[in-house]
Amino acid sequence: MRWGFSMIDMNWLNGLSYSLHGPDVTIVRDDEDGMPPQLFFASSHFDDLNDDSAIASRAASLLTLFNGAMYLDKGLAFQPERLGDLVDFQADRRRGSVSNVVSGVEP
Repeated sequence: MRWGFSMIDMNWLNGLSYSLHGPDVTIVRDDEDGMPPQLFFASSHFDDLNDDSAIASRAASLLTLFNGAMYLDKGLAFQPERLGDLVDFQADRRRGSVSNVVSGVEP
């Protein structure tokens, strides 16, 4: 996968990050020694895109579906996930925040 978004609210995703590797959404886990794990929301559906706004738009659609499915599974206790910075995994660098487009929350 080329693109991912850092996860802001990892309230219950830590355990799920070991097993969620689907064809549409994957939670990528980055463990560094002595540091809390970093989780990234990624999808192969982002790979053919190069424009940050196009990637954010596609991520917003997938995140809406993801949050909806998790709400059906977890019920009223579920808190929707929000996304942080766009990350280019191939270049190993953060491209910056486009999360206001993705989460609907102003920075």
